[in-house]
Amino acid sequence: MATARAIRVQRPSWANLRTALGLLLFCAALVAGQQVIAGAKDTTQVWVASRDLPAETVLGTDDLRVEEVSLSDNLQTRYLPASSEVEGRMLSRPVLAGEMVAGSWVSESASDTARTMTIPLDGRSQVAAGIGLGNLVDVIATFDPGDVRSKTVPVVRGAEVNEVVRTRGLVEGSDVVGLTVSVPDELVGMVAFAIHNAEIDVVKVDGGSTPSNDWSVTRGNF
Repeated sequence: MATARAIRVQRPSWANLRTALGLLLFCAALVAGQQVIAGAKDTTQVWVASRDLPAETVLGTDDLRVEEVSLSDNLQTRYLPASSEVEGRMLSRPVLAGEMVAGSWVSESASDTARTMTIPLDGRSQVAAGIGLGNLVDVIATFDPGDVRSKTVPVVRGAEVNEVVRTRGLVEGSDVVGLTVSVPDELVGMVAFAIHNAEIDVVKVDGGSTPSNDWSVTRGNF
């Protein structure tokens, strides 16, 4: 009696390829997920304002709180870590509630203070247009412009911009830009004198060391 011969059915090769591809995608997703989790754990504790704080606030324990944030390497040195002592230090600029506090915004102590002054500028100045909050600027004054006795001197070097103020003038196109900057106590009088008696230029500091204040230019040099 003839019997049927059993034939072994082989699984098509494309099924094995699909399985291998699925395993590869699963492994890739697993590695990516572990990297995300590891990155989320890499956080830093920083000081954050508990409420809106005006400039020249002497910080107390109720003014700030500690929060864990994820910061890039270049930002970790900018903001105050929670390990730093802040009580008794003074703010040089306003800080909004929930905003991280930068180290350059606070003095070493309440007695080591800087003043904030607003320097009026021509709103059409291309230099002024490129300056923003947190930038460092040099303030330069030219006395008796156009006169043979005119003299240009640096007034403040590396002042931090705390606020950019824009107001619309009465004449179209005559916007006035005021830069509110931090000024050391010993230079407040000089800055005030320059504002009222000289033409003011502001130069953005792009980086590097801050030059000294030991230069001046007179018209007779040219």
